[in-house]
Amino acid sequence: MTKKLMGIIFFMVLATSLLQAHAPKKNELNFDRQALSLKVKTLHKVGNVKNHHVKSIVVQLNGQSIASQSFAEQQNEEFQEWEFKFGPEVSLPKGAELTVISTCNIIGRKKTTITLE
Repeated sequence: MTKKLMGIIFFMVLATSLLQAHAPKKNELNFDRQALSLKVKTLHKVGNVKNHHVKSIVVQLNGQSIASQSFAEQQNEEFQEWEFKFGPEVSLPKGAELTVISTCNIIGRKKTTITLE
């Protein structure tokens, strides 16, 4: 009986934690052609920035990964921001697609794509 009760308690704690976890809500992207930079703001409201946060942001160009950044905690309870700066060796032609994938450390991710102008 004790093992069964402990199992039920463990399951309830786990279920409660997962119910509070959620994927990032939105990626706001701002590409600056002159500066060759991409500013990413991932909206992800959390209660504890150390335990529940955006763990990574990956940038893809036409489906190929060109940059990424990992985080040990979120910068605040509302969002995570990061600016990616690209050198001249990275070709960012007009019409190319930039995709940003922001991943939560617990569950889910948000994928956003823009077409470069």
